[in-house]
Amino acid sequence: MMPPTDETFHDELIHTSRGALLLFLEELVDLFISRRGERGHDARRSALSVLAGSIVD
Repeated sequence: MMPPTDETFHDELIHTSRGALLLFLEELVDLFISRRGERGHDARRSALSVLAGSIVD
């Protein structure tokens, strides 16, 4: 469980739900990558490269 970011239950629920969604999404991506093999790994590297460039900017 992620620690609460605010005092209210509503804020805690929103952030915790996002955390659970990210974990689910990560597992789903891993499943797709395992199914696609090397092409899946290449696609993941490309996507992470684009995201990294956006974060740095």
